[in-house]
Amino acid sequence: MGLLKKLFGRRDETPPKPAPAPTARVTARRSHRVAQTSRPAPSAPTPVAQRTTVWRDEYLEGEREAAALARREGAFPNLRLVKERGRLVLEAPGMGWINPRSRALYKIGIYMFGLRGRAYHEATFVAAALPLGRVLELVREPENAHDKNAVAIHARNGKIGYVNKQNAARIAKRIDAGETMRCIVAKGGRAGDPDKSCALLVTSDVTLAHIAQDVS
Repeated sequence: MGLLKKLFGRRDETPPKPAPAPTARVTARRSHRVAQTSRPAPSAPTPVAQRTTVWRDEYLEGEREAAALARREGAFPNLRLVKERGRLVLEAPGMGWINPRSRALYKIGIYMFGLRGRAYHEATFVAAALPLGRVLELVREPENAHDKNAVAIHARNGKIGYVNKQNAARIAKRIDAGETMRCIVAKGGRAGDPDKSCALLVTSDVTLAHIAQDVS
């Protein structure tokens, strides 16, 4: 065998197949052009003297609100209703205004909310004259199929809507217990105006007499 190898040489082995050339991965880079748009500088807040509505930043907040609502004048909260930019606002004398949406108001027996259900009484609502401070009638509807605590709001020309459900439960309990409750317009509008909105304040008759003594 060694002689044969010397005579004929080594058999050529099958050469290995060349390894395939690595495929170059081309990473497509998307060119994201960020539009260099110049943003306008934020406008300065409208000066208080030029505001036509009461802004949220004008109400007391947090501890200052809690301190204002804790102040008493005998049996009553030390608050007054004042006319400000087309609505009635609760003011703590010497401290500031109370947000009508404050969750603490109901704890002192005062409820402020927007009229509900006006769409079902639209014609009557539009025709109703709702000047600031106008006393409206609260009518209990214990047989109401949708809410046993329902309290309807009646203007001089008829039903214009309802107390919102959460406050209706609180107010209905007091009415059913024999307490005299009063409802007044905190934000309204003239008769025939379809664009007017309506916000209400409800409290006991004695509390209303106290807080509304400066409203003419």
